[in-house]
Amino acid sequence: MWPQDYWQSLDQAQGLNSLIQHNESDPGLLWHHIQELAVKRAGGH
Repeated sequence: MWPQDYWQSLDQAQGLNSLIQHNESDPGLLWHHIQELAVKRAGGH
């Protein structure tokens, strides 16, 4: 399970970074961004 935890933490960090860069404060957008990263990594579109 460790690799899954690693990727989840990385997605959260990247999502937070993206929200900060775009000056967003809605936590729902963070979850949306995390899901997009996970889909991209899995090879989806």
